[in-house]
Amino acid sequence: MIGTIIGDIIGSPYEGSRLNWVDDKSFPLFSDETSRFTDDTILTCATADAILKIGDIRHDDNNDLILSVDKVFAEKYMEWNLKYPGRGYGNGFQQWVDDGGKTINPSYANGCMMRCSPIPLFYKNLNEIYNNALNSIKMTHNSPESERGILSIVSAIYLALQGADKSQIKTFVEEQFGHMLDLTVEQWREHPKTSIRCNISAPQSLVCFMEGNSYEEVIRNAVYTKGDTDTTAAIAGSIAEAFYGVKSIPQEMIDGAKQRMTPEMIELTNKFYQHIGCYHKQYEGFQI
Repeated sequence: MIGTIIGDIIGSPYEGSRLNWVDDKSFPLFSDETSRFTDDTILTCATADAILKIGDIRHDDNNDLILSVDKVFAEKYMEWNLKYPGRGYGNGFQQWVDDGGKTINPSYANGCMMRCSPIPLFYKNLNEIYNNALNSIKMTHNSPESERGILSIVSAIYLALQGADKSQIKTFVEEQFGHMLDLTVEQWREHPKTSIRCNISAPQSLVCFMEGNSYEEVIRNAVYTKGDTDTTAAIAGSIAEAFYGVKSIPQEMIDGAKQRMTPEMIELTNKFYQHIGCYHKQYEGFQI
């Protein structure tokens, strides 16, 4: 989760700006003036908040949830959007919120993938992970492309947590979801930056992860590839956290993110890690 948030904040100054795209991978990680959390961080927190609420919801006599899971996700996305307005939300998502979440948004944009990292961290098997990932996008990104995108990313995170190597993750994603990961980071840097579709952002983010040798290298790859840099770094960072281990993230990167997060975000992140520490050994006792 913090791997997502750090990627978002580091990538934020360079998002979609031809004037600000980096020339190489040695760029400063944080800027006091321009590094900030965006909708990627906010909605990642909303996903974690929804998951914790789902765990607390009462069941009826038949052991069925009284409130549907997709509705919990939708309510939390609206709640966090209203608490933190004007942070780069997509037009379709913002219109959905402004309409009270009453309609189904058929979006195929990458916003469904940048917020999904708490799901494979919390749930223990792919069936649970897939069900909850699909519930998380039912109201906001209801399209086959978004389903394919989010399932590919939660799969990569899950496999990383299970100790799979990069070749195994690559093979699984290519065979199950058709995201061919044959381009290099350098080629993605030259790739046209005209779309934020899942079909583009998923393989771009996965390649940034594949070519990195550490959490920090993955984030630098993502910003270097240009385009929707905060989201690419958030997605790639979520996989890198699971693969290299949350304790491998340099403390200065965690501190840089914490300085820009709100107390509410820090408290929720720590509460979430406390919940998953009992079955993910790398998170046992971990706090940002």
